[in-house]
This record gives sequence, structure tokens and C-alpha cells, in this order.
Amino acid sequence: GKGGTPACALDDETAMEMVRAPSASQKADHTSLDPKKARRVLANRQSAQRSRLRKLQYISELEKRVNSMQAEAAGVEAQVLEFQQNTTSQATELEQLKQKLNSLQSQMQYKDALFETLKAELDTLRQANVMASTSMSPPQSSPGYLPADPSVATGILPTSMPPALASDVPLIDEKADEGMWPSGALAGELST
Repeated sequence: GKGGTPACALDDETAMEMVRAPSASQKADHTSLDPKKARRVLANRQSAQRSRLRKLQYISELEKRVNSMQAEAAGVEAQVLEFQQNTTSQATELEQLKQKLNSLQSQMQYKDALFETLKAELDTLRQANVMASTSMSPPQSSPGYLPADPSVATGILPTSMPPALASDVPLIDEKADEGMWPSGALAGELST
């Protein structure tokens, strides 16, 4: 057998005594046991005892593994909770950013529409200025004719509008619309 004293190493007397000692509660008559049978019974008892010890060790190892896994599960649970909190925080932040983006897009659409309106109004004013300047141009037959408005003669726009045109043009608060004017080619086009 494994471990302990092998049954074949015991002498007959020792084997008989070992068999009798733990089995006093048994009803069988041990005097009738022969030495071979006594050694076999003793070997079986030792084997059963070793088996019980192995079983206890196995249970102890299982308990250690369970404790280790429970500690690991607690750590993983804490990580999951932290990830859930981060996910919730990031989802809130994402929603706020989406709202801000929608707001900025709405503002941009408004400013684009306002820019297009102002650009169309500027074109209309230019055309009106051209028409006004051509209607005030001197007749071809009168070389000495000078218009009453000197800006027409020089081709420079007046710094102030005639009262008739001023009532049709809305005033723009430059500070309120600061930063909404485009840059680049369109800015150059508007300034001319």
C-alpha cells in the first residue's frame, strides 16, 4: 500500500494486536483470524485512513481556491462598478456634447442665412448705386456738366446715404455680430 507500514513488513503477532486493538467494538471473534487475514485488515484500515487524509487535504485545497476566487470576484466586481460609473459619466458628457453641437449647427445655419441675406442686400445696393450713377451721368453732348454729388464724378461711394435710401437699409450692430463675418475670398468680395 501507499505510505505507512506495509502489511507484509509486520510480523504476525504485531498484526494481530493492531487488528484487535481498534476493533474491540466489533462482534467478530478475532482469535479465529489468521495472520495473513490480520495483515490484510490492517492494510485496509491504513489505506482507508490515508484516503480520509487525502480527502481532507483535497477539501482544504478546495476551500483555499474558493476563498481565492471569492477575493478575485470581489476585485472584478469593483472594476465592473468603476467601468459602469465611467460609462455613465461618458454617456452624460456625450449627450451634452451632442446638444452643444446641435446648438452650434443651428447658430451656423442662422449666420449663414444672415450672411446670404446681407450679401444679396449688398448686391442690390451696388446695383442701385450703379443705376443711380448712370442716371446722374452727364449727357454726352454737354462736356462741361458736373453732377451735384462729387462722389458720382469720382466713382467713390458716399460715406453717408441719402435720406431716401437710408430708411430702407437696416442698421447693423457690428459688436453684436462680431465674429460672424466670413474670411477669405468672400470677405474680400464684401469689402469691395
